[in-house]
Amino acid sequence: MRNVRQFLSGMKNYLVGISPESADLKKEIKKQTELLSDCEFLNIDAILEEILGDLVISPLHQHICSLIEIHVSKNEQLKLHLNAQHNAYTSCTVKSSISSSNNSSSGHSFSSHQDLDRQEAIDKLRRIYVTMEESVSPIKKLDKWNEFVCQVKSVIYTVLF
Repeated sequence: MRNVRQFLSGMKNYLVGISPESADLKKEIKKQTELLSDCEFLNIDAILEEILGDLVISPLHQHICSLIEIHVSKNEQLKLHLNAQHNAYTSCTVKSSISSSNNSSSGHSFSSHQDLDRQEAIDKLRRIYVTMEESVSPIKKLDKWNEFVCQVKSVIYTVLF
């Protein structure tokens, strides 16, 4: 991952600095900057990183995933291991759901409304996490991580108060 970050940083420096297209890019930056109000700024670094991510990292990620799938399909022992891992994860999720429903019916003071709210919060956290996990862009991953942490804080605050 460090090499990918170095590559992206080098590409951004090249595009802004010494590339033949840098004069056109600088004109466009100046034009867009003039359109901004006094309290706004143009984050060139984030814009270039997102574009390079779309152009480089996304296709590279898809290619690496396809190579992994090919490798897994050829290796029977690895396939069995991944299936066992998936089954263990599914089993833990089912057991967790069963135990939480048993706990709510075993004399705890949770109402069905609280159980529903708790399940909705868990589902929302799961969706945010899956979106973060599937994202290729580091900026989008960071945004989803921030959203995840804020949601966890909200759930904790709701439970405690």
